[in-house]
Amino acid sequence: MHLEKLEHPRAKDVLNKKPTILRPKWGTKENDIDCDIFLMMHMEHYNGETAKNWNLEFPKEDEGNRLDIIKMRVRLATKILIHEINIHQEKLSTEAQEFSRRNTDKNLRKKITKEAVKTKKEKQESERVQSNI
Repeated sequence: MHLEKLEHPRAKDVLNKKPTILRPKWGTKENDIDCDIFLMMHMEHYNGETAKNWNLEFPKEDEGNRLDIIKMRVRLATKILIHEINIHQEKLSTEAQEFSRRNTDKNLRKKITKEAVKTKKEKQESERVQSNI
């Protein structure tokens, strides 16, 4: 264990602790692709309380939350991409502006974006099926 290698005085205490498995309200049973989004939501909203007390107003899995997950993914990706610590932020911002200039038709931009999301989803599904083999 890492703490033992560092000879940390509390290493044994940590080693003997039983881990708590978080079962947040927004957790899913079928969706094993978007765990990164749920982890980011957890990290973003953690305030020291137990997760059962949080009110994220996020729909349950059976309520068709696909669009909400896509919106959340876009929001989190945008925060990461434009954050000041991102060394590629300026390049990405320039590319996004160029994309908008080249594609002035709002409907065309939506179509291109939808196709990209569809392609990504198909790739994820393909990888998911292959990993189940």
